[in-house]
Amino acid sequence: MKLKNASKELSLNLSSMKNVKTLILFLASFSAFTLSAQDFSKMNDLNAYRFAEIDPPTKGTTQRNVTKEDLRLTSLIEELLLEKGFLLIPRDDSGRTPTYGGKLQMPVEVQKNKCLNLIWFWGFSPADPSNQTLKVMAVNCRDEIVFQNSFRMPPGADIDYGIRTLLTPVLQTNYQFNETLNLRKFIPRVDITNESEETLRQYYSSHEIQPLEGIYKSIDTNLKEDPAYYKIGIKLVDGRYKMIVIDSDNEIWRQGEIKGYIEKEENTNLLPASFYLSDKHKVEGYAELSDIILTISVKVKSQTFDNGAFVAQDKITEVKFIKIASK
Repeated sequence: MKLKNASKELSLNLSSMKNVKTLILFLASFSAFTLSAQDFSKMNDLNAYRFAEIDPPTKGTTQRNVTKEDLRLTSLIEELLLEKGFLLIPRDDSGRTPTYGGKLQMPVEVQKNKCLNLIWFWGFSPADPSNQTLKVMAVNCRDEIVFQNSFRMPPGADIDYGIRTLLTPVLQTNYQFNETLNLRKFIPRVDITNESEETLRQYYSSHEIQPLEGIYKSIDTNLKEDPAYYKIGIKLVDGRYKMIVIDSDNEIWRQGEIKGYIEKEENTNLLPASFYLSDKHKVEGYAELSDIILTISVKVKSQTFDNGAFVAQDKITEVKFIKIASK
């Protein structure tokens, strides 16, 4: 199930639960499900995620209002996951999270690595005309279902009891965020060298270097696609330039790793470049050096949530570095 479809299929306003046609909008793709012993054994997968983003059942659409009961129950889920150890993605005054058009910013850690985040959906199942079956689902950055559960509430039980029962498998785990597990699961490997700032400076001092070679630091640290500080060294190796990480405040990156490649071409100021964003996924573009400012222009795919739907678009993003040394 794709995340953008989940935002539509997991849509339910508690004020209209008696309307069966509205209920069918919720979990239309779900078959009846109860957590099995095998599913319990997979609960350690939760340790790969640091943040929880819980959106009210209306999914932040502008076509229906979020009710106070929606928000109260969503807050209950947030409280339970926070007590378990997850960090929460903020919701704005309307109850929306950043993924679903909320006005608040996504935490910087998630901007650097969106796969730290699990998005949780909840509501009543349309497959149960008695409106007594609650369901919950958690989806990761790859649109994979990490956790799902259902619970048919007994007569007289309130929704709070149902919510707590739904999340019992999560609450009974020994959850502890494991950064290594997250990196191994989601972050690609990049080429690495044995270079450091010291070895690069020695190279620059002992060789006749090209204008592009030298030590740079990033000057656009608030860039949404790569909101981190980097200090890099550029070195010509085998006919193309390597952008080598010297230092960064992004824990995903290590000294010596390749942040990108720039092709060496004559008679042009725009050089083809491959660049690895904050989460080490590669994008293509061009590099241009103007005096001491290096600009990397790349095309990135993005999604925005507008009027109840996700809109995909390509945009050109610029990453800028300033040269601080050439020996």
